Amino acid sequence: MLCPHRQRLAKHGHRTQHLHFTDSNDERAKTDRAWKVRSVVDCMQVRFRRGYKTPAALSFDEGITPSRSRYNPTRQYLKDKPHKWGTKLFITCYAKTAYCLRYVLHCYTCPSAMLDHPP
Repeated sequence: MLCPHRQRLAKHGHRTQHLHFTDSNDERAKTDRAWKVRSVVDCMQVRFRRGYKTPAALSFDEGITPSRSRYNPTRQYLKDKPHKWGTKLFITCYAKTAYCLRYVLHCYTCPSAMLDHPP
């Protein structure tokens, strides 16, 4: 028998198994590895910009969102990072508070149009 907290997680996993934010049959899904989360990322970008006035001191950095799942199409191996496996991000932050103003998911085959076009 599963522990009570494991039972809750199992039920949550069952509920979210069929949760989708985008249409997988769209043509853009064939070229964009981050297509399944693209609408969520675009929504977050708008919220980040709306909630904060862009300051003068900005910092540009790369980061990683840890993930060892084989089913993550944007997963990469980065030997110099504390978390070796994950999704690579290019981040624009306010230098003093580290507030994230914008980020771009780095994908192997991410179209250049996705990088140039702000959401």
